[in-house]
Amino acid sequence: MNRKFGLVLLYLAITLVLSSVDITYEWFSPLSSEAGEKIDWYAVSGLRAGTLFLGNHDTGPAMGLSSKLHLPQLPLLPFFAIGGPEGGVIFVAVWLVVGIICLIHILRFSQTKRASVP
Repeated sequence: MNRKFGLVLLYLAITLVLSSVDITYEWFSPLSSEAGEKIDWYAVSGLRAGTLFLGNHDTGPAMGLSSKLHLPQLPLLPFFAIGGPEGGVIFVAVWLVVGIICLIHILRFSQTKRASVP
């Protein structure tokens, strides 16, 4: 039981650290219209505001690789996707990813412990 509690605390600490760090990469990714015109378009992906995300938008300039530290931000929604004429984004909350990994780890640990007891 103590080991499971320790794992939960470890995964909680990992969640708080990942929710406090922004590491993103943004690049220029122009689109071509049917008429052959180039449309300025920017894509971005990374870890921001407690989410793992992939998005795009039509305003620039591209920031390249950027990072920032801040207080933990935990989004309420576990995942989200939205799109529109000015861009779109898909994100998954860090707490969901880390929680699933923690649950798998605890369940796997429980199964190996039961298998080893005669």
